[in-house]
Amino acid sequence: MSSFTTATPLPPTSFLLRTKDALTNVTLSPPTAAEATTTHDVTLTESTLSATPIPTATYSNDGGVLAAKDCAAAGGNVYLASTGTSGTKTPLAGNTSGVQAIAFSPLSTYVVTWEKPPKESGGDGNLKIFATTDGSLLTSYHMKNSPSKGVAWPAVEWSDDEKVGSDEC
Repeated sequence: MSSFTTATPLPPTSFLLRTKDALTNVTLSPPTAAEATTTHDVTLTESTLSATPIPTATYSNDGGVLAAKDCAAAGGNVYLASTGTSGTKTPLAGNTSGVQAIAFSPLSTYVVTWEKPPKESGGDGNLKIFATTDGSLLTSYHMKNSPSKGVAWPAVEWSDDEKVGSDEC
């Protein structure tokens, strides 16, 4: 039987755990290089990010920003929060209470959201692109089909450097 050895210790990994009652950040921390010689235990740390239901949430690719729809906030709007120690929340511009899907661009410059299209035509589109720096709405488009019904998500496919993007709808 062979064994797997790594020259460098694995980095801590965080993930979101959504339940009907809360949103929790769970971090798995492998032992340090010094500890690895004496133990194989992984440290598990949990911190509650919200004590209210969060129907959709995601981390940016670098883990520095969390985008979440907070049902306890006025109107249940989407906000951006730094995963650092500041705890500052920046709401996305406008009414985002209907958002059902959220995605970040590769460099976390943009946040894309999707919500059910309104029954009446016209108005802003339901696929929206926001700036992560201040939550401002940059543009919106109409996308009839839901990401939960087999439509590719995220709906905007970005190049790694974010210089170009294409519609996946």
